[in-house]
Amino acid sequence: MRRTTVLLAACAMMGISLGAKAATPSSGFENSVPADTKRITIKLYASADPNVQGTTNNQLNAETLPENQREIAGFGKYVSAMDLGTFAGTRFRAYLRPNAQVNYLSRNSGELLDMLVTAETSDGRKRPEKIAEGSVAFGNQAEIKFPRKTDPIGANGLTESSTLITLSVNGRNGSNYNGYGSVKSNLSLAGTTLLSNAKVTVSLPGIFDRTVSPDNQITITATPLEGNFTALTGTGKIGEPVAVGKAQVVVASLTPDLSSVDLAVLSGDLTTFDVKKPRSFENIPDFERVDLFARRIVGRDEILSATKAAGPAVFIFGEPKLAEGPYYGGPVGSNFNMTEQQIVESLQKDNPKPPTVVFVSRAINMKSLYDEYLGRKPDYFFLSDFDNPLNTQFRSNPNYGGPTYYSGPGAPQTIVSLRDQIGLPQNNVGILVSDSAGKVIISKPEVGPDLRGALLEINKALRDAK
Repeated sequence: MRRTTVLLAACAMMGISLGAKAATPSSGFENSVPADTKRITIKLYASADPNVQGTTNNQLNAETLPENQREIAGFGKYVSAMDLGTFAGTRFRAYLRPNAQVNYLSRNSGELLDMLVTAETSDGRKRPEKIAEGSVAFGNQAEIKFPRKTDPIGANGLTESSTLITLSVNGRNGSNYNGYGSVKSNLSLAGTTLLSNAKVTVSLPGIFDRTVSPDNQITITATPLEGNFTALTGTGKIGEPVAVGKAQVVVASLTPDLSSVDLAVLSGDLTTFDVKKPRSFENIPDFERVDLFARRIVGRDEILSATKAAGPAVFIFGEPKLAEGPYYGGPVGSNFNMTEQQIVESLQKDNPKPPTVVFVSRAINMKSLYDEYLGRKPDYFFLSDFDNPLNTQFRSNPNYGGPTYYSGPGAPQTIVSLRDQIGLPQNNVGILVSDSAGKVIISKPEVGPDLRGALLEINKALRDAK
């Protein structure tokens, strides 16, 4: 709140008013910004995500309806109402009434409720529209997805989208029920434009129709077109300035059909970037993982002990080569474009002290496990990236490149990955070389498509160090 207040005060000192004009169903959006402020115009395209997921983060409380308000527009009588939220002038409500007390054999007894979900105009002038009607049990999550038609939105004129209501009723005080839920639209807007040395991208999620409010979220990202620089990004409300790096940017206007957005750069600019600092990898942390070929637990100490008699340990993070790689010959995300044996040979060739090679993977091809290496032990370690090897993807089809499990932000906390523990980027082949004490002496966290070149470079560095 203080940050927003300071930004608004700074805008006032510059003579910039950020009062948002009231939006109507066809008015788009506009902030009052001086005409001479630098503008960036970006064409927007609408899309509807078929895989939109609901959340139950918002706490909801129902209120008992007065006796004279319990008849809901011909849909029957309900004793309480729960506000789910108002979006783009539409108010979503859930009406509840007790149905029966159910004695479950599989869990504690609970109450069965009748639920009516409606969409209403926020001013209450129109008759409520029924979205769904049925029964729900205490503690069970209901997901209601329904289609919506709008006037054409975005430069591509999208007219069809859907809304997902997620709701769970968990308890009550008398007839005042409480629970958790959310209302989400799968409609979003996104667009990109090019500046002299940067690509500027904007995205606006959760659009319900042509009506937008100052509280709608926007993300603005400026990515350098070349050089080793860090991208700038910022997220905020369209009615307020958004900090994008050192620049302050605000939405000057959205066209009525949401096909274009004008960004006003209040201060700073979107073409000045900081040099990207390479991440330092100092030590291989202590760990224990299952070797997927040997089917036994292997720890850091065992691997480092092997390096005392041989060369350093080369940890290669990625997934096995697909049977048919992409046309350019590079890895598909974190998939190798060479076989494991080719990788080992590239590292050990002409090396008097061949390094100990350790693959750390989130997937394994069943053909390798039960055909190529059946009854024989490979001359390398092949460890599960995850502490629980059952999270590994066992590929029956070696052409299938994904998805692999992701254990970054938002993933279940029970999935722990060595890649994340070290801090390597996702979806890329990464290589770390350590000495017998576990100290990282060579790091290539993002190898890119030239895996063979990276291996030959490491091979030369190890031979030159002898």
